[in-house]
Amino acid sequence: MPYYKWRGVDLVAAYRRGCLFACTIDELERLLLHQGIALTRAKVQRFLLVAPISQSQVVDFFKQISVLLQSGILLPQALTIIAEQTAHGRLQKIIFDINQMVTKGVAFSDALNHYLRVFSPVMVHMIHVGEQSGCIASAIDALVVYLEMTQTFKKKVKTAAMMPCFTLVAFFMIATGVIIGIVPRFAQLFSSMGKELPEITQNLMYVSDALQSPFLWVIVIGVVTFVFLVCRLFKRQLKPYSDTLILRLPVVSTMVVNSAILYWLHALGMLLKNRVPLVPALRIVHPLIQNYQLKKSLTTIANDVAAGNTLRFAMVNTNMQPFSPDILALIQVGQESGKLAQMVEKAGVIYHGKVERILRFCTFVIQPLLLIIMGLLVAFLVFALYMPIFNLAQIG
Repeated sequence: MPYYKWRGVDLVAAYRRGCLFACTIDELERLLLHQGIALTRAKVQRFLLVAPISQSQVVDFFKQISVLLQSGILLPQALTIIAEQTAHGRLQKIIFDINQMVTKGVAFSDALNHYLRVFSPVMVHMIHVGEQSGCIASAIDALVVYLEMTQTFKKKVKTAAMMPCFTLVAFFMIATGVIIGIVPRFAQLFSSMGKELPEITQNLMYVSDALQSPFLWVIVIGVVTFVFLVCRLFKRQLKPYSDTLILRLPVVSTMVVNSAILYWLHALGMLLKNRVPLVPALRIVHPLIQNYQLKKSLTTIANDVAAGNTLRFAMVNTNMQPFSPDILALIQVGQESGKLAQMVEKAGVIYHGKVERILRFCTFVIQPLLLIIMGLLVAFLVFALYMPIFNLAQIG
């Protein structure tokens, strides 16, 4: 399906432009007329770089489907309406392709299964469950609730991680600017004094001279480029080692493990609540674990349950044992009472609280601690620069 770059005029005689997928120019003109735009010019656009499809766009996609289905609109018509209103080029093409498959009689879940890089196995299976039960709108509603919860949680995690990173980057930029731009001027002043400089000031001068050397920056850029290319080309081979390193970092390891278990429990509880059998549900949620070592540790759970063991027994026998005793007790109560889905959801709530506490710790402890360390480093720079002036004043 061609991707057209178009120009047109709207109802108030204002010029409009954009990009849109359409089978032909006539279809493009029809789609724009529905938006109140008269097409004046269009050409096929070939693009190499496309913005990735975000989780929020996927959530909005399922939200729109849920609303349209509950309004009595058939699925093919709903997909057409959503595709025409979607601004993201790649997502629009995917929705058009899914619409064509659904129109030809392919199940919605099977059509989504062709795009697993965009729609996860949990999404596909939830849609499949809704198709089998005849309540696809309800299944999509449950899926939207789950996706919104995970999206909100990921935003909190990113916000908590972004502030320390921003603080560090800002400090290094300021420190580099001071060392390159201000320290050389002090060096000229000190050289005119003809006095021997303190060792700490001399070391700062050496650092300033090194940072002003083009050869050093060529080496740094070359090393960074090399590391970036190696990480990109050998990402899959390096992932076990990087994930192992992450699990050895204080605070970060606890955050990663608890977050992974949180996603795992929420997805498992959602599937069990919608009457998906336990073993298939465990196999579906297994790809949600991103950390290689943790994923490897949890691999045995589905196999142990399939072999006839209880879920609690399988969770206890994992290599890393990431589940706390209170979670194991909830799972056991759920198995004995026949309310496993509800207990798994409660376990997810408990892990959500644990991760929230870690986030608060990062916000109220680590961030101020970083600011104090940055302040001390700035004080060190000022002290190193002004110490010779203080010594000169004392001599005078």
